[in-house]
Amino acid sequence: MSDCPIHGQSWCTCKQDQPLSTDQINATASKILLCAEYRHADGCNVHSPKLGLCSCGLETKMRDEIYTLRERLKHDESLSFNALRSVNVERAMRWHPGGLEDWSVNDWLLAFGGEAGEALNAGKKHRRILSSIQQHGNVPAGLQDAEEKIMEELADAVIYADLCAARLGKSLGEAVVKKFNAISVREGFPERICKEASE
Repeated sequence: MSDCPIHGQSWCTCKQDQPLSTDQINATASKILLCAEYRHADGCNVHSPKLGLCSCGLETKMRDEIYTLRERLKHDESLSFNALRSVNVERAMRWHPGGLEDWSVNDWLLAFGGEAGEALNAGKKHRRILSSIQQHGNVPAGLQDAEEKIMEELADAVIYADLCAARLGKSLGEAVVKKFNAISVREGFPERICKEASE
């Protein structure tokens, strides 16, 4: 029988009560969710035997923990890159049933640029309020409204940046950590972002 993909031990010796980290859950989440949903007759995608014949029982525990984790991440106010990616790609499929490959990398970059441009426009209106310059038409009701609009557009830009990274098969969080730390090294600054923060 194959080794447990979570703990690296054979199924007969794997302790089912071992705690599962977020990394371990994310590493096999898609496989287990697929197995749980379709129950392939030719065998479980995670375990070697057929799903109904596996004596380990870990697939049930993992499946429950995955759903619990994903629901918690969806409602967690402290957003992580992994939480964003999980629901971001899932929702994007509603507009792109063929997958993120429906659009080219350049298409996703254009969408990102459009939202960044809207953030710049919101910033222009914010500056006009600070400078007491007269504005008419579709303008913020006040300074607070202008700030909220800027934040909305920045959020849209980040969402599209993550989808573009997903289209490339890359982690936006890892890219941010790598770039931030590289600049700190270049400038001789002590500030660093730890690898765990990219998740």
